[in-house]
Amino acid sequence: MSSLNKTKLYEASKRLEKHLKERENEYIIYKQFHILIGTFNVNNRQAPSNTLLDEWFNRVTDNGNKRSSNPDIIAVGFQEIDTSSGAYIYDDKRKEDEWELIVRKTIKNCYKTKNDNDKFQLLNRIRLMGILLFVYVRASHMEKCTLVSRASVPTGFMGIAGNKGGVGISFRFYETNICFVNCHFASGDGQTQRRNEDYQTIESRMAFTDAPTYSFKDYIWYTPTTPGSSAPNVQASSIPTRWLVKAVELFRLNISLKSLHHCHNKSKI
Repeated sequence: MSSLNKTKLYEASKRLEKHLKERENEYIIYKQFHILIGTFNVNNRQAPSNTLLDEWFNRVTDNGNKRSSNPDIIAVGFQEIDTSSGAYIYDDKRKEDEWELIVRKTIKNCYKTKNDNDKFQLLNRIRLMGILLFVYVRASHMEKCTLVSRASVPTGFMGIAGNKGGVGISFRFYETNICFVNCHFASGDGQTQRRNEDYQTIESRMAFTDAPTYSFKDYIWYTPTTPGSSAPNVQASSIPTRWLVKAVELFRLNISLKSLHHCHNKSKI
């Protein structure tokens, strides 16, 4: 196909996309779903008993003694699950498996149900050294999760070590593309510029099978407040968008996010 024909085909597809977008209310039914996200820096500790995660899951689900809507999707991220020198050399999945087992048991215990369609299933998982991400989806939605992909970007020593960086899982949920990105950045107030640069590196280099990170309508970045930061501790839970914005500010990423917001069209979570 000649370059001229390719250009015409591209222009025609964009016109079609524009017209479909204008009339999407005629053929699209909107539904509300709930997403629960959490992130933990475990500082190379062993996977605990269910007790600690049970407390967190129950707290965010009860929402101050007022039972909130149960999630349809759960994304849980970890940092520093393995900080040993051997982690730089060997790809040992034992700690990854231990944490997945704990999370899976905790979810099962917290969201008890006799209906198989309401049970959670692991959609995908990914690890970059000590950075780990799990995504679970209710069984009733699993067949509507397509184009599942994962990717990782190291930003550690010389830009290649995986002790710092980000891992991501992307998928299409019904007709909406969603991407979760779990990051581990440099700590300390003096590392603001480094964190900004790492954020930009992860965003630009994280490439999924079907689309780059920035093409997703809904993507959720999360990272813990780093040690040495002057920001107060924040407990992330199932939070409304207005609280999420405040949490992002407290995560010491506000400087870079303010300069980067013009690059994205972000929809409500």
